[in-house]
Amino acid sequence: MNINVPTGKRILVAGTFLSFLLAVRVMALPIEDSWLERTTVPEEQLTREAQAFLLKRLPPLEIPDTREAWERQAAALRRSLLNTVFLDHVPDAWLPAELKVVWGDTIQHEGYRIRKLRYEAVPGLWIPAVRYEPEHATTPLPAVLNVNGHDYENGKAGEVEQRRGIHLALGGMLALHPEWYSCGELNSEAYRHHNLAYLDAVGVRGVSLFYLAYKRALDVLAADPRTDPARIAMTGLSGGGCQTAFYSALDERVRLIVPVAGYGGMRPRIEDLSDLGDLEQVPSDFLTVADYSHITALFAPRPALLIYNRQDQCCFLPERALPATYDPALPAYRLFGAKSHFQFYINEVPGTHNYEQDNRRRFYRFLNEHFQLERPLSEEEAPCEEELHAKEELYVGLPEDNATFASLAMALLEQQEHSPIPEDGTPAFDTWQQEQRVLLDTVARPRAIEWKTISSERADNNDVRAAFYELTSGDWTLRAAHLIPAGADSHAVTLFIADTGIEKMKSLIDKKLENQKAVLLVDPMFMGTNKPNGAQADKLAMVFESLGVRVLGLQAGQLRGMFDWAERELAIKELTVACDGWNASVAGLMAGALEPGTTRLKNITLLQAPETLKSLITEQVNYTEKPALFCYGLLKHFDLNALMALCRPVPVFRENLVQ
Repeated sequence: MNINVPTGKRILVAGTFLSFLLAVRVMALPIEDSWLERTTVPEEQLTREAQAFLLKRLPPLEIPDTREAWERQAAALRRSLLNTVFLDHVPDAWLPAELKVVWGDTIQHEGYRIRKLRYEAVPGLWIPAVRYEPEHATTPLPAVLNVNGHDYENGKAGEVEQRRGIHLALGGMLALHPEWYSCGELNSEAYRHHNLAYLDAVGVRGVSLFYLAYKRALDVLAADPRTDPARIAMTGLSGGGCQTAFYSALDERVRLIVPVAGYGGMRPRIEDLSDLGDLEQVPSDFLTVADYSHITALFAPRPALLIYNRQDQCCFLPERALPATYDPALPAYRLFGAKSHFQFYINEVPGTHNYEQDNRRRFYRFLNEHFQLERPLSEEEAPCEEELHAKEELYVGLPEDNATFASLAMALLEQQEHSPIPEDGTPAFDTWQQEQRVLLDTVARPRAIEWKTISSERADNNDVRAAFYELTSGDWTLRAAHLIPAGADSHAVTLFIADTGIEKMKSLIDKKLENQKAVLLVDPMFMGTNKPNGAQADKLAMVFESLGVRVLGLQAGQLRGMFDWAERELAIKELTVACDGWNASVAGLMAGALEPGTTRLKNITLLQAPETLKSLITEQVNYTEKPALFCYGLLKHFDLNALMALCRPVPVFRENLVQ
């Protein structure tokens, strides 16, 4: 029997988990707080294991011996990146042939002007931009797509952005500066980059919004009849440098590439646990296809200058970045006889995270070297302090109902239909379960994990027998506590898991023991204190997902492995599972759903679970808080009711004693 407890009502259901716990207590069994801490694996150990697991799965870059072979490989790699990552399951409606642009005011200066515009990245989502144009210049004109990094306050109006745009326009070039999500005019929580996870959850790549924003920006430049299509460049700092690398690798209309302090290969980033970036920089499944070494090699044979900063306080120090970007990609340029087209520069002054004068000079010099300008671009910028604008003066304006990551995700979700759940006990229901389990396996990719005991220890008191185990699967370590009160059935146990960790469930555990019921306590990966990389565990979770390893599937696999271990090592015949929190509830249901025909699993109780997984979006849950639940495509195919039905005949109880 499945019992759903309506949200907002303080209600107890007869025969369920909490009603039993709150029954008359048989005995008082105080247990040591330290016992609950014994489920914690040291953070350093978990982190080392995660690093080793991830590093051995990174895709190697292999450059063939001939130019022709590389050209075939590069074309296939671009297609795979677009089809598997950047445009996977993107609706056709997001890819209209028509470019929609609304032009705004013009700001006139001596020798150049600034035109305001906004363009539609996907239907309903408009991006503001400004374009710096020379007043008098011979066409066709070179053009530069300038993309800023995480300057949330100023965005496209940042001083270095304005100075570069002015100088390029005075030098006879078109310079387009689109706004980046969450910056400048789009400086809103609605456009924070971690919110692209909403789209991932509904089965459309969130990173597609970044790719399409720059594709449309380049379309704006390319559509101008004054633009020389053979001389289009792209450059940007930090996050803009990363997007410069990504987009330039995928769109060969970009003919010259200058990312500044924007990216590095993933191996040193995982090894050093730094520079891991945001979701758009390490999108889901990206690393199943390519690493940043591949991205860099795709620049060849086009001119590319990689700029890094000697004492960069943010990210991508040259000694880590260059061996994982420049060095492995150099053979691709050699195949074209274009080694001179591929350069790097290390900025010393100021040497911090910057696109200041020295780095801009290098950019201007690189343009002169490779764009064959009729009038060389001066490497020295003319004074322009009086021409810099306050950010509000460069505002373009947006529709009041401009789409957000969440609104786009909800619109997609409303268009999707889950398979109806047939009546329990019918042949149709059996078929539905079989099909949905295959689909669940495809979406969550649960990993088969076998736990082996490597150490155990006893710590009994007068009332409770306690045993503590350290388990290994080869890749992972897990610690478990098995507590058996006097008189309890040693062949039955309740397995507790919790988002916030076992230690936070002490009162419920105490009550269970007081009622002479044994408990088994574990904290799966990314729950409780068992978080690799500690407070920044979400950063590593992002890398897991990028390598195609679903954190939710890993958790479900660890739990199923615990079911097997408890049956084998503890002689457990009856197992119940108590899941506290959103992540624990979904992981517990998933583990139960993948146990067809089991007799050992007696029931699953969900404590403080959401009514629906749609709440991830409607309540705008932050990816950093529950990264496992933003499993790619999970909401597209499943909600809690379906996961509960997949557990049948095992009963599932919901206990939402909140509000």
